[in-house]
Amino acid sequence: MELNQSIDLLVQSNKLYTQYWKENALFTPQWWFLLVLMILPWYIWWKAVDKRRVLKILAFGFLITVIVSIFDKLGSVLGLWAYPYNLFPVGLRLYPMDLSVLPVTYMLLYQYAPKWKKYIIITTIFGLSGIVVEYLFIWMGIYRVIHWHPLISVPIYIAIAILCKWLVDSFANKLPQQTLE
Repeated sequence: MELNQSIDLLVQSNKLYTQYWKENALFTPQWWFLLVLMILPWYIWWKAVDKRRVLKILAFGFLITVIVSIFDKLGSVLGLWAYPYNLFPVGLRLYPMDLSVLPVTYMLLYQYAPKWKKYIIITTIFGLSGIVVEYLFIWMGIYRVIHWHPLISVPIYIAIAILCKWLVDSFANKLPQQTLE
């Protein structure tokens, strides 16, 4: 197959998905729920964030966002899961989770559990609770597992949190204190 054929198929696929989205997802209860999930966590975060450490916490959140977005896109492209309802008709990602719920939750965990022991315990609890959220999304029809099981997500949630804390803390320790504090 030539590159132009692949591009043509991708464009056609995007048109079909946009049509599906307009006819089946836009303005449904699931769509409104996803809109709230996109906005509400950031409001909560702004009220709760330690404004003195906001740059460091945002750096951590940005790293989380990049990693979960890559994983989400990869899983969708590989046909491991799909999203019958989405906030936008673009991409194969669940934007409210990738850009709002997960980064905000992880940032609050990072802020309120600065010591490793407490952080790992809280992150593990969060990772385990992620199964409940995934099953809720399956029940609501927002998330469809194809070649995946929600239990597999638990160690991934925990590993992402640990990796990002390690990276941000290691990097921040090499900078002058006022740079990220």
